[in-house]
Amino acid sequence: MPLRNLQEELVKPENRMKDAMATYHYRLFQMLELSYNFSVIIKPTSLYGYVVENGKLEGLSLMMKNREVDFSVSGLFINQARYMCMDYINARTWKYRSLVLFRHPPVTGAYGAVLLTPFEMNVWISCAGMWVLVILTIRFVSWIETSISDFSATSHDEETVRSWSDSLMIIVGTISEQGTTMDSKWISWRTALLAACILSVMVNTSYSASLVSSLLSTPTKTIRTIRDLIESSLQFAAEDISYSVGLFALNPDPLVHELYEKKMAPPNTPYYKRDVAILKMRKEYFAFHTEPMKVYPQIRETYTEEEKCELTEVVIFPPEYCYVALPWASPYKEAIAIAMRKVIQSGIINYQDQLWLATKPPCMMKEQFMSVDMEKISPAFLIVGIGIILAIILLIGEIAMKRRNKSDVSNLA
Repeated sequence: MPLRNLQEELVKPENRMKDAMATYHYRLFQMLELSYNFSVIIKPTSLYGYVVENGKLEGLSLMMKNREVDFSVSGLFINQARYMCMDYINARTWKYRSLVLFRHPPVTGAYGAVLLTPFEMNVWISCAGMWVLVILTIRFVSWIETSISDFSATSHDEETVRSWSDSLMIIVGTISEQGTTMDSKWISWRTALLAACILSVMVNTSYSASLVSSLLSTPTKTIRTIRDLIESSLQFAAEDISYSVGLFALNPDPLVHELYEKKMAPPNTPYYKRDVAILKMRKEYFAFHTEPMKVYPQIRETYTEEEKCELTEVVIFPPEYCYVALPWASPYKEAIAIAMRKVIQSGIINYQDQLWLATKPPCMMKEQFMSVDMEKISPAFLIVGIGIILAIILLIGEIAMKRRNKSDVSNLA
């Protein structure tokens, strides 16, 4: 924000998003001016004031300690280092709420996992056990039929179960709901086949419904915490503003420190200008830490509906309130505190919050059509490809065996 004619710049609507905290507090400060009919000379500074590594103060904190100003127009967070050099009015003002915003990347699991997700592992094991039991039953009944009774084919092609491969093909036909041309005169055999067909219908109905639902449903969002953010492939940066250094580079929290070291420390770029970050977030899978009210209006105007629906929020720092600061033993403390409490009790603070706070752009694609991509369905093609290759290899082997058998017969003759 331009520092020339600062008091005029602070009331311009177009500067609201450039420095929301300063413009918000200046509106409250104008109410204090009206309450006590006084005027001030604003002394600007570009820094709020954090304790830097060498222990020296800077910015507004240093001005408070040296009594260069009578009180702050902008609100400040309360921390131990600042409390040693300034006092605060016991009336909270701006609610600082910061988020990490990004377009959620596609969730990619293990190859072919989407075809296994409809059933849990115990269901798959139970189905496999039931099919093995059906194979054993059909094979056992067929063996009994051909062993203790006179064998006679049920058709001119003699399509009767004679081997394990025949039993396996019956189960494959049953699972795929294609049936079988093989038959038996025994009711026990037909009963086992009927039970297998009923099982196949029930299992396939549940599997197909769950599979279609999982393929066409809205993709799940797996990045929800700081740990998820650290372990993700997303690039990460914070807004290029003075208090971002205190939030990340100087933060003692081990999880935030790990995030800074992995995603922000050199050779990474730790801080971006807001406009650059919004554009980068749209073109790439890039996470940006900022106040959402600063970027939501621009996102609402520039992003497509699909990009708005992909927008995800992750909270790193809980919301924190700001307070009006002033030097220790200031004679203005009681008067400012009374005026601030009147402003809060009259509902003006809530009204200002409604004017300043922007909401997340809504996702208007309520019935978005989800097309199935090749990655999800490619395992099915892979199975067909493997089957064709295996069939060709077996065909070559069978041809070689047939020729060998004919050669042996010719030699014997």
